[in-house]
Amino acid sequence: MKLLIICFITVTIAIESNYGKDIGKLKKLFEWCPENIEFVFKNQKLLKNLLATGKFIPKNNVPTGIAIHPYKKEMIMAIPRFMPGVLSTLNTVKIGHGKLNAPLSPYPCWEANDIYGKSKYPYKIISVIRTFVDSCGRLWVIDSGYDKKLTNRTQIEKPKLLIFDLKTDKLLRIHNFDASVANTKNSSLGKIVVDVTPKTCNKAFAYITDVMVPGLIVYNYAENIAYRIENNYLQLEPLKSSFLVEGKKIFAGVNIDSICLSGMYSDRHRNLYASPQLSNKQFITSTKFLRDKDYCSSKSSTLFHYLGERCSNCTPGAQVMDEKTGVMFYSDLNNNAISCWNGDHSKFGPLTQAQVAVSTELRYVSDLVLTKDRELAALSCDLRTFFYTNKGVTVRVFVGVVDSLIKGTVCQYHPKVSASACCQE
Repeated sequence: MKLLIICFITVTIAIESNYGKDIGKLKKLFEWCPENIEFVFKNQKLLKNLLATGKFIPKNNVPTGIAIHPYKKEMIMAIPRFMPGVLSTLNTVKIGHGKLNAPLSPYPCWEANDIYGKSKYPYKIISVIRTFVDSCGRLWVIDSGYDKKLTNRTQIEKPKLLIFDLKTDKLLRIHNFDASVANTKNSSLGKIVVDVTPKTCNKAFAYITDVMVPGLIVYNYAENIAYRIENNYLQLEPLKSSFLVEGKKIFAGVNIDSICLSGMYSDRHRNLYASPQLSNKQFITSTKFLRDKDYCSSKSSTLFHYLGERCSNCTPGAQVMDEKTGVMFYSDLNNNAISCWNGDHSKFGPLTQAQVAVSTELRYVSDLVLTKDRELAALSCDLRTFFYTNKGVTVRVFVGVVDSLIKGTVCQYHPKVSASACCQE
């Protein structure tokens, strides 16, 4: 494996396709086959030792989360330590590198990601599944704290939240979750979204899903506190708790994992949309209530409301909403598709939704993000095959322009009505 040295410069964000096979209006940006993932690594002797000792097993490095760097032409990638041999859990990759399998660079540095060495770095990043970049230029990172989750789970540290300033790459804050918020034995933190504007950076709220112990964690940045919400709507549907992997029926306890935020409404709050992964149901609540700890404590059972359903065989893996159009994009895991729904529709149902891309190369899209230029980026990682067959999988990133993706679909043509915040008292 060659020594790769990359110098980054600050540029405006604009995603361009490399030389891959496209899927309709989606352009392929990256593609890593099981054995060809590489890292920018200065110490080649150490790298060879990590390969020889099994501390770096390329096929076990499967990215599951992406974010777009606001100041550099880079993508941030999370690689959780599901299996042994994950070299670095938090990374960046240069956009426009010129090759589909561009090398990854540990972020903010190798020492922060090195959980096996004797480095005396001020903090360690153990295992990250997803991240979020907010409108204040900060990177929010959820660290589960475990190693080798699927083979021999070892809880190295408590689950925690790390927040970085992407202008300086400096760590701004670490918040360790109390056991009452995230149980180290059973919790599995998944998706994070951040409710903030450029004018309210110090008043941000983060919403984090607990996939295995169904619940939503709310983090109040101003007060540096976190609290937990549990609600029946955040649980999986028993009749949809199975899926096929290479013809074999798999039963899995995957609960709430798919959430996104709407744009800001006149009351200065947003809608939060939520769906368990193993369900075709969509639920909704208002951040007006989620921000109120006392309200959440007393009325958690009535916080979420039923919004509607997807097709009977549709299950969401990720979802994100474009604030300009009010269009939600979501990945449909069972159908290898990305679909859309316009939030201005009065009803959430199969007839008000449309597929914008379908392909076997979109097998298990685990993350969807939007750029400042309103381009949709989709990460496909075939996680079910990786989990249940122990085979290496191909990871791909596709991008497409929002207006182009929805053109000619029901998501473009919507009633001329004003959307409103949900769940009024």
